[in-house]
Amino acid sequence: MISMMDFNYVHSDKSALPFISYSNFYANPFYLRTLSKLVGVDAAPLASAKILELGCASGGNIVPFALKFPDSHTIGIDISSELITKGNELKLSLELTNIDLICCDILEVDSSFGKFDYIIVHDVFSRVSDEIRNKIFSICKENLNENGLAYISYNALPGWNNLSTVRDFALFHSKHFNELPEKINQIKLLFEFVNGSLNESDSAYAKLMFETSEMLESKPDLSIAHDFLQPFNKAFYFVDFIEDATKYGLQYLVDAEISKMYLPNYTSIIKDKLGSIEDVVRVEQYLDFITNRAFRQSILCQEHQMINRTLSMDALSNFYFKMNLIATSDIEIPFDENRESTFYLNNNPEDRLTTKNIMLKAIFKTLSENRKYLSFDDLISFSVDKIPGINLSDLEAQAKVSLMDLFLKDKLEVRADLIPTNTKDSNFPKASEYAVAQSIYLKQEFVTNLYFESVQLSLFEFYLIRYMDGINTKDDVISKMIEHFTNGDLVTNYKGTVVTSEEKLRNIISLAYIDALEKFQDQSLLV
Repeated sequence: MISMMDFNYVHSDKSALPFISYSNFYANPFYLRTLSKLVGVDAAPLASAKILELGCASGGNIVPFALKFPDSHTIGIDISSELITKGNELKLSLELTNIDLICCDILEVDSSFGKFDYIIVHDVFSRVSDEIRNKIFSICKENLNENGLAYISYNALPGWNNLSTVRDFALFHSKHFNELPEKINQIKLLFEFVNGSLNESDSAYAKLMFETSEMLESKPDLSIAHDFLQPFNKAFYFVDFIEDATKYGLQYLVDAEISKMYLPNYTSIIKDKLGSIEDVVRVEQYLDFITNRAFRQSILCQEHQMINRTLSMDALSNFYFKMNLIATSDIEIPFDENRESTFYLNNNPEDRLTTKNIMLKAIFKTLSENRKYLSFDDLISFSVDKIPGINLSDLEAQAKVSLMDLFLKDKLEVRADLIPTNTKDSNFPKASEYAVAQSIYLKQEFVTNLYFESVQLSLFEFYLIRYMDGINTKDDVISKMIEHFTNGDLVTNYKGTVVTSEEKLRNIISLAYIDALEKFQDQSLLV
């Protein structure tokens, strides 16, 4: 078995945090344009889009977009000269000319920067002063095109009230330590201690501490530093955030997590009571109180834009769909309408779709067989082949209803634009150029796929992906991977003994190569 060495230990200076540059799923024009079109705002086409990101770090969210769309133009600013330098080094290695990464303060942004179709402000708004927050709203108004979109994420009340207590506790304890990695480690140890101390308590406070400890186990160190150790960290009620945005001539368009707006996702009491309220901001503030929401990602637009949040099912015929479904062994063709069929979502048996409806069976089976985005026409065409004699209009109507419902329940990916991916070539595989650069230049295990989603690599895959350039054959790649086992980057054991024989290593790597290639294909990392 190939050992999973501690990535941070191998690749980072122990005196500093490992830096991770990644694309944010929600804060990307590929996704934002889809939401805008669903609610009646025709945001700018991706191919020629102009994008501004405030607080871009090293450009992990925007560099892959610039690489994919050479006729677009992007500006990213960040106050950290170190991060901007990293980003510009990567930009140079990728030979990009359509993106500018600038070290400057948000307060320095003015009309000379120009107008933009998409303005992105992720993980910044809650961590800056009131002066800068006001400037962010001003930029989103003055530097935004007529049909532009502004994405802003922020800590939300009332949910952040609980985390604020946790943050104060973490700050109190961590101030006794000097180095940032040690502070973070001590925060984790602190909540392990608190967990043990409250183990026999069933109080609400004990539950909060248990939940915090579980959260910290899965949270990257960089996120812990941002959430618990930053000098500024302010949270807002949604209604107050929107009121401030309105003062600058902006209006609320939609939540990036659109499923949280969808009342049928809540209890019938909530749905019935809040469904009679026409003010969407008021409804969502009630939902925030009910669910104790702690984080929001709001999309804003110019105040004059006409918005239609009554989602049209007919509009879905112009979109593309992807769903990570796995059919269980009881899916047989022809379909038996008297027998239930089950599909697992994201390979999780606890998250399943079960139906007797033969049209849904055909649709789900088609989605399970295709890991790429399918057009509505292709989805229908592939599905109708599975149920001969079915009425085409009935199938299309069923598809529209079900696809919209699955999307609003956050189970289906929907996009307004198609980004094509290629089938794998096991002899001459080629990985995404940006994912390779993330591995080589940024030395990180999180890479960005062709759909601007983050994918975590194993240590074996971290080294493997850099050799998949469309020129190296499978044998070439395996030979290069043997070098990593020889120099100690990777280790594999058999019956407790480290494998050093080149012949055995070649066999082991060959098998692991096949699995990795399959994953790269499924995760849209191959071009």
